[in-house]
Amino acid sequence: MPKTLKAAQKPVERTEEYLAPDELELVLEALTWFRRDPSGRAHAGRLTWTREKFVRAKLQGHIIVPLARD
Repeated sequence: MPKTLKAAQKPVERTEEYLAPDELELVLEALTWFRRDPSGRAHAGRLTWTREKFVRAKLQGHIIVPLARD
């Protein structure tokens, strides 16, 4: 059955979150470490891809926009 929107549903408010340069470094370090961890090895390819996106954004000054799903 297709989902229908409720008439009284509140519109989604968008806010912005910014990562400071040191926070970005922490994320990169965490992704690098977790990729080498035994539990992270199962997802090593995906972690490497994600880390590369952050590195590219950092080097090229791009904005990182998280996409959320319900």
